[in-house]
Amino acid sequence: MASARPMRRGRTIRPGANDDGLGVAGVLELARNFAKAPRTDRSLVFALWSGEERGLLGSETYAVNPVYPAAKTVANLTLDILQTAGPAKDVMLVGAGQNSLEDMLGDAAKAQGRVVTPEALPERGLFYRADHFSVARRGVPTLLLMAISGAPDLVKGGRTAGQAWLDGYMKCYHQTCDAWGAEWDLRGAAQDVDLFKTIGTKLANSRLWPEWRDGSEFKSVRSESAGERK
Repeated sequence: MASARPMRRGRTIRPGANDDGLGVAGVLELARNFAKAPRTDRSLVFALWSGEERGLLGSETYAVNPVYPAAKTVANLTLDILQTAGPAKDVMLVGAGQNSLEDMLGDAAKAQGRVVTPEALPERGLFYRADHFSVARRGVPTLLLMAISGAPDLVKGGRTAGQAWLDGYMKCYHQTCDAWGAEWDLRGAAQDVDLFKTIGTKLANSRLWPEWRDGSEFKSVRSESAGERK
């Protein structure tokens, strides 16, 4: 990522090394891994959106004209901001209680010796603000990992250290200081990317159809299109 520097007419480059350069790196690494592995039974789509802060313009454009119809899309796994403070004992889940993909996340986390922790800051409405929402509201079950949803329980230092990381990062959220630093420990981010590799592999080589929970506002949308599945 480029260093922040002034631009013409008072504009500034914001490197976005974590938001969302790190998420982009995770998606690219997943794509590379799946490309090297045996072909999956189901098709996989890897996408990088622009315009999230402009009303989800990029993901909404895809949702309106998708590669595969929403009714035939099994699930959406979205990586956003990832934590850079090292291995964690848990993974933060945004929008807990929405759909059965959370069960798969729990199993994958358990295999890593971790647990799932629901977001600690639901008042931020993160589930309704990130790019996954464009397909969620069209009935596609989703998982969103976004590290600013709460303090991680770090292997070194616990949740106290996790809160210190979160507080430090939030000072650079959407600021020019969101840039790579030599102090970054990407092992925690790699853990989360591996979770999606595990879940994606299971979904892509099965006939599973994740479902929305009773009470989710998206359940009825999915139910209406159930007859269109193959």
